[in-house]
Amino acid sequence: MIFALVADDHPDAALLALTCAGIECFATRDAPTTLDALRACVPDAVVLDLMLPDVADPRAFAADVRALFPDGRIVVASGADPRDVCQIADAIGAVALPKPHLRADLVRAVTGDSL
Repeated sequence: MIFALVADDHPDAALLALTCAGIECFATRDAPTTLDALRACVPDAVVLDLMLPDVADPRAFAADVRALFPDGRIVVASGADPRDVCQIADAIGAVALPKPHLRADLVRAVTGDSL
């Protein structure tokens, strides 16, 4: 079974899509809790929203997540400007998935299937 950490201040849609696909999930709603969760456990994937309310610098936050999860699958699924989503995802070696997106695309990104 795949275990995903969903870092999103409004995680309901992602949690629904992933759990319906048989993916076990844990949600965090702010940056400090997300970083603490990554220090405490090793998920198979991280779904990362860059627009968490306490994130002043999305690039730095994404880099911090990558530093704590150096070899894992990160999906930057965010409602930020799509160009920023793509640039930040590229910078940390992650999958870019600008919002809005299809639930099936999120599942494929988390499981590593082709988009």
